[in-house]
Amino acid sequence: YEASRKILIRSAKNELSNSADALLRRIGLSRAEIARNLQLIAEHSAAVDALLADQTLSQATGTKEKDNETLTKSKAGSDAIAELFRLLMLANPDYAQMRLIAFKDHGLERVRVDRDGEHLLRVVGDELQEKGHLPYVYETRRRAPHAIYLSRFAVNRERGAHSGFGKPAVQMATPVFNAQQAAIGVVVINVDMNSGFAQLASSVPEDYRLYLANGNGDYLIHPN
Repeated sequence: YEASRKILIRSAKNELSNSADALLRRIGLSRAEIARNLQLIAEHSAAVDALLADQTLSQATGTKEKDNETLTKSKAGSDAIAELFRLLMLANPDYAQMRLIAFKDHGLERVRVDRDGEHLLRVVGDELQEKGHLPYVYETRRRAPHAIYLSRFAVNRERGAHSGFGKPAVQMATPVFNAQQAAIGVVVINVDMNSGFAQLASSVPEDYRLYLANGNGDYLIHPN
């Protein structure tokens, strides 16, 4: 009995280890692709325009014409980034939320697109939130150009996250720099990990029940 028990335990460990290795490889490939998308957005002129326009306006240009030009440039840049977010989220169903966040104004969101069920929702106006107190903003601010911030895996509890709320997620971010190489904002992608974790759960035998938790005790996979 004891020998059979050890064989079963060893077999179960091997199967779980193989499943975890497969998930790790998938996460690694996904991380590389997300990093490329983040860097593409961070270097897009529209992202810089949207963030620089806020800075220029705050410096009291002194003429109504220049202020109007700045506002027009800001809106055009924001609209272009929102459309880019929408296209990337259509192509990547795991992207639960994409945001362009300024380091000014306590980390105020400038552009934000959420996945809301089967729809993509652009959040505007007073619904945009300040995120300067969160690690994916203040830690990314200290990073060099093209560097990628990766959060811990955790359950998303941010207010107004729409379909991403209450689901296991990871945030990846990269800073946006202006022509003077000063960090002016951050691009953030919230990735819904449910599909990846579902693949891990489906890869184990049917008579197993899989639990996965992070170091804080959040259940990321639970059979119930």
